[in-house]
Amino acid sequence: MNIPARISIVEDLEEVREFLHELILHTPNLEPAGVFCNGQEALSGISTDNTDVIIMDIGLPDMSGTEAMLRLKTAYSALDFMMFTIFEDDDNLFEALKAGASGYILKRDPGEKIVRAIFEILEGGAPMSAVIAKKVMESFRKPTPGTPLAALSERENEVLAALAQGLLYKEVAEKLYISEGTVKQHVNHIYGKLQVQNRTEAINRYLRRG
Repeated sequence: MNIPARISIVEDLEEVREFLHELILHTPNLEPAGVFCNGQEALSGISTDNTDVIIMDIGLPDMSGTEAMLRLKTAYSALDFMMFTIFEDDDNLFEALKAGASGYILKRDPGEKIVRAIFEILEGGAPMSAVIAKKVMESFRKPTPGTPLAALSERENEVLAALAQGLLYKEVAEKLYISEGTVKQHVNHIYGKLQVQNRTEAINRYLRRG
């Protein structure tokens, strides 16, 4: 017989705590472990002896969920954390992921998605809401600060990305709802900033992201 995975909840809102507790209680192969209102309670009550995965709110009143996670991971490195939050901004996202979160789920996600995310973590995965996954992917596309690509404006990046897709100037203009003459102006600025002589060199620089 499978031993249910033990799930602890760290959440300051009572109605959210109750929702998560009921969700876990009625899910086969999961069982609720501790339920905590803040980070300090979690630090006192959670260990690898009683918990496998922690659902951790980021916006806790006494210390952030990310700080609480860092402290718990220092003491119990085997614990897995699923950040559960209303926050979608990049700072909260990447701070949590760098601190060691295994997943990042938004509070507006439905219960079945939360359950799937828990099981994915238990299987060694890294679940994320679609909007969060998109932000992570976009971060890999951002040029490294200090490189020539970082000097391009948002519109110039859009033009260069379209050129890299093989579009002609006319097609770029239609895609971005600008004139073909404006596209050519952007291209001239791109060449100057990247210090290249032609489209091929510009696209190669773009694909190398530097």
